[in-house]
Amino acid sequence: MIAADRPLVSSFDGLAVSARVEFFTGSEAWSRATVSQRAGRQLGKVHVRESLLVVTGKSLNVVNRFLAGGSWDALGESALYGYRYGEFRIARGVIANAGADYGLPRNWQVGVRGSYLRSDVADVFGVALNVSKTRATFGFNMGVGMPQSRNGESEPVFYLAVIAPLYAK
Repeated sequence: MIAADRPLVSSFDGLAVSARVEFFTGSEAWSRATVSQRAGRQLGKVHVRESLLVVTGKSLNVVNRFLAGGSWDALGESALYGYRYGEFRIARGVIANAGADYGLPRNWQVGVRGSYLRSDVADVFGVALNVSKTRATFGFNMGVGMPQSRNGESEPVFYLAVIAPLYAK
């Protein structure tokens, strides 16, 4: 149940749960399924958010595995802050995200994000400092993410996204 939606900054108030199942037949049949949950709430000038994504598949290859990675809020439940887009190709896994934004004047928001991935190929987490702004019918999302590597090797990931509707009412 969504009470308010701000798609230009990938933010909403409420709770959403969804599931998806895909089957492909043929000489190399495969299947995959996802279950996702996300929630957000405005508390004065602070907006808090969280999400959980569970993915699983059978007979997946490098092409049809799930992509995990990317620091943009527009990725929703599959965002993995601090990592490049599609950095991990997973057959089974869980991605958990949490974040908070503080509203500033002139439609600016600053916030923090955190992600955790536990999968068949990696067990990683990352964080990000995020800035977003809306102007007319455009949303801007930018920041820096930092993977939290267990071996001490980590490089920052800088990101910028512009979100614009394809049409205006």
